[in-house]
Amino acid sequence: KDSYINKKQQEIDVIKKDFATTAPYDKYVYFKRLFDKYMKFNPDSAEVYVQRCKAVALTAGMNTEYLQSEIDEAMITVLRSDCYRAKILLDKIGAIDDLPPFLRVKLAIVYMEFYIRRVDLTLGSDVNILKIKEEDFWNNFKHYFPEGSWTSDYYETLITHKDLKD
Repeated sequence: KDSYINKKQQEIDVIKKDFATTAPYDKYVYFKRLFDKYMKFNPDSAEVYVQRCKAVALTAGMNTEYLQSEIDEAMITVLRSDCYRAKILLDKIGAIDDLPPFLRVKLAIVYMEFYIRRVDLTLGSDVNILKIKEEDFWNNFKHYFPEGSWTSDYYETLITHKDLKD
């Protein structure tokens, strides 16, 4: 575990040293790269860099990048199982169909992860806090995933509990 963390930190240190420009887009890309690296093993640091991405994108009027950062922030929050905050962030992002097409699958993944965690919170309870059946939930989002892709198969199996071998 320590060698993995040391290796990841070394990769991050190389990225930091490569940072030589201060143009807003370059700053955004720099912070986004650090976010992506930290997201794999240190969500607290990833949160710092997603906030920096949002700040740069907002200041520079980079609307698509700002949306990307909001989705990244929602994913971190969902993965931490902070469902209340995640719901607020997802509502702020707005309707998935209002996003550029290339961001829709990313937001659909966040919704899948959110659904899985919300369902886990209600296991053993008679209360369905989501008020939507698994099959209906999947049917609402499946068209955002490329048909036959591993992400489509993965989330369909997780959400509906279907055996896709049939």
